[in-house]
Amino acid sequence: YFPTGTYDFSNTITVTNTTTPFRGASDVGVILRFNGSGWALITQSECSNFTLTSNATGQNGLRISGGTARTFEQIYIKEFDGIGMQVGETVAEAGNGLGNGAYFCNFNSISIINVVNTGQTGCKIIGLQYANTNSNVFKNLWVKGRWHLSLLQVDGNSNMFIGGDMEPHAGSTVGGIATIYQINGQQNYFHLPYVEPFTGVYPNTYYTFANTSYANKMDWVNGKTSPYNTYHMINDDGVGNLVTYAIGIPNFPQ
Repeated sequence: YFPTGTYDFSNTITVTNTTTPFRGASDVGVILRFNGSGWALITQSECSNFTLTSNATGQNGLRISGGTARTFEQIYIKEFDGIGMQVGETVAEAGNGLGNGAYFCNFNSISIINVVNTGQTGCKIIGLQYANTNSNVFKNLWVKGRWHLSLLQVDGNSNMFIGGDMEPHAGSTVGGIATIYQINGQQNYFHLPYVEPFTGVYPNTYYTFANTSYANKMDWVNGKTSPYNTYHMINDDGVGNLVTYAIGIPNFPQ
């Protein structure tokens, strides 16, 4: 437990105790400021009520190394130039030949924000390996700002995203943002997704479905997300993916 205050640290915090929650007194009143390199925080423990912020280069933010039926909520992650938040671990990161996934977890009101620094990926959901992150619920995930590759990359399967907001900064790097949603996994469901570029410039591609993707659904996309014909904003190399719109715009594919 962290009382209100600012805490500087230079070595990765690794939480191995999965029964004791990692909590602060307030999501904006507790600031954990990382001065080192690599991952700032790696944990399977439940987390809530703190701000994790970058204070150097060559950094990633929060890595959920696995776990089942846990809750992560009211967390701000700011200004990391690598990955803001990663759920699950790759085979290389886990070191077990399988990888690690997170299952049946709840993610509530997680905010990942880069206003000054340009990062690679805002939020990454690990999958496409033996241990796939699946069957989790993400409510009101907010990813904002300067992310070069994507704001949200989903490699896992059968995850649900409810509400939330993607706010790309189209001028984040030379060449802009590759895509807003990078969907590589299968049977993930997105209800009421909303895209709101805070610079007023809409990126060329909103939704990218890779050739590994299958039966993902973007459901009831907010009409303001797409101010003109949207088909050129969808790059679908997968099978059975669907995008439906709330008002005034035909669904994809027709």
